[in-house]
Amino acid sequence: MSESRQTLEQRRNRNYEETHRQLVERAVGLIGRDGVGSLTVATLARDARMNRSTVYYHFDSREALLSAAKAWFGAKLSEMMVAPGDSQTWLEKAVQFSLGNPELMHEWVMDLVNHTPIQNNFPRWDQLVELASRSPQVARQEDGKGGPTASGALDAELWATVLLASVVMAPRLFRVAVRPDQEIELVSRHYAQLLRRMLQSPQRNAR
Repeated sequence: MSESRQTLEQRRNRNYEETHRQLVERAVGLIGRDGVGSLTVATLARDARMNRSTVYYHFDSREALLSAAKAWFGAKLSEMMVAPGDSQTWLEKAVQFSLGNPELMHEWVMDLVNHTPIQNNFPRWDQLVELASRSPQVARQEDGKGGPTASGALDAELWATVLLASVVMAPRLFRVAVRPDQEIELVSRHYAQLLRRMLQSPQRNAR
C-alpha cells in the first residue's frame, strides 16, 4: 500500500471511530432524556441530523445500538472505579455517574445478572479485584510467602463485587426509596464517604 493510500485509510478509520463515538454518546443522551424505549436507529439519526443509512452503517439494529450504549456505560464506570488518586474522589464520581444514568444503569445491571461474564460488562474487573486485594480485610490473609491465600483471592473477588454493587445499586435504592428528596451530588458524597471507610484504602499512586 502506498504511503498516500495508507494515510487516507488511517484518516477514514479516525473519521469512522470519531463518528461512532459521537453516535454512542448521542444515544446515551437520548436514553437519559427520553428513556430506553425511545431509542431507535431512526431517532438517533434525527437527533444527530444524519442520514439513516449512515447510522445503520455503524449500528445495524436497535439492539446493536443499545449494546454499544451499555458498553459505554461499563467502560466509563470501570475507568472511574480504578482511577488513581484519592478514593473519595473516584468513588464520588462513580456513584454520581451511576445515579445520573438510571435507565442505562438498569439495562447494564440486567446484563450482569443474566449470566454474562463480568469482564464483558466491566472491562477493568481484574484491576478492581487487584485493588480490593489491598484492603486490610483481604491483605491480612497471606500464605506466609508474601502472597494471598486461595481464600484471600476469593475474598478479593467478593470484596470487589460488594464495592461494585455498592456504587451502582445501593445509592439508587437509597435515593429512590429512602430519601428521594436528596440531590444526586449529596447522595454521591455521602456514599463515597461511607465506601471509603469500608474500603479503608489510603491514596493510591498512579499506575
